[in-house]
Amino acid sequence: MKHIKLYEEDKWFGIPDIERKYWLLPTDERFEKSLEEIGSSPIFINSILNFKENYDKKYHQKYIYISKNDSGWSWMPYEKSSEVFFNKRDYVFSGNVNIEDEMTAIKYNI
Repeated sequence: MKHIKLYEEDKWFGIPDIERKYWLLPTDERFEKSLEEIGSSPIFINSILNFKENYDKKYHQKYIYISKNDSGWSWMPYEKSSEVFFNKRDYVFSGNVNIEDEMTAIKYNI
C-alpha cells in the first residue's frame, strides 16, 4: 500500500503542484535587479521594463507586486486591494525585494 500511495501523490499522476507566489518590488533603478533576483523569465523582464514607463505615468507609485503562478508571470499595482486579490486566490507572499528598510519605515511612519 505504501507504493500505491506514493504513486497517487506523484505530481505527474495526481493533483499538480501549483505554486502561486507574489513579491513586492521597487520601481526605481533597483527594479530590473529585483526582477532577476526573484527569478523572473527574461521575456517577462523585457516586457515589463518596456511597459514600466506607462505604469509610472498612470500609477505614480514606488512599488509594484509581481506574481508567479502555473500560467506564468504577472504584475499588479501596489494597492491594498491587490493583497486581497492574492490572498483570496491562495498566493503566498514571498517577501519584499530590496525594500525591507523602506517598508519598515512606512509601517512605523518614520
